[in-house]
Amino acid sequence: MSDKEKDYFVPEQLDDVDFEKEKTEAKRLKKERRLNKTISDDEGNNQVTVDKNKIKNIIFIILAIGLIAFGIYFYLNPIEKKASEPEQVAKDFCAYFNGGNWKEVKNIIDFKGFYTLSYSIGTESEFTKFDKVYKDVEEEADYSSYSETMDILTSVDNDTLDEVVSTQLQQIRLTQIQSCNKIQGTDSLYRIIANYEYIVNGAAEAYSGAIYVSNASGEYKIVYGDWVSLMLNIYYSIYSFQSAYGY
Repeated sequence: MSDKEKDYFVPEQLDDVDFEKEKTEAKRLKKERRLNKTISDDEGNNQVTVDKNKIKNIIFIILAIGLIAFGIYFYLNPIEKKASEPEQVAKDFCAYFNGGNWKEVKNIIDFKGFYTLSYSIGTESEFTKFDKVYKDVEEEADYSSYSETMDILTSVDNDTLDEVVSTQLQQIRLTQIQSCNKIQGTDSLYRIIANYEYIVNGAAEAYSGAIYVSNASGEYKIVYGDWVSLMLNIYYSIYSFQSAYGY
């Protein structure tokens, strides 16, 4: 063999039969490795899926417990719906009345609004005209006399009011406001449907009626309804008694 021939390695040439056997075995091993890899990947993926499901279940349980806890808390500690301004006037009136704050009871009633609805308009079906009539009502012939009378009636002192109310009616308890709606066609008149109780000598008498509230005067006040009639009756009874006995 020459020196040139020594520089090259010539692999041993297999016979055709041996070559085919080796080729077949290589294919088999390659296929087996691919199958093993697929099985291994599947097992790995299944394992990951199981772990994710466990985590999801745990999160779901925690959230469910949290929602139940919040539900129980808000059931035991309900959040009262914030009253609208007209509704708040109804609540304030009861608070002032029950507390004997007669100055505020007087201030929270708009007697001009009462005259507008009671005398100038008269029927509830016409209350839609409230804004326009209220604006011009002081120009009516009878309004001046009415206003003077109301000034006299409501000038009764606090001690007398305390005494009369304590013997006739101790408290007004507002139990529910069913609805509060603006009167169609008006900008400032609201109709409240309320359930309430008059407490007389410790016994509760239940009532349901309409309370009308307006901010036509520049602030929300009661202008019509049972509570205005109640206060007018109290004022009238005191005035009549004082007039009869020379007070």
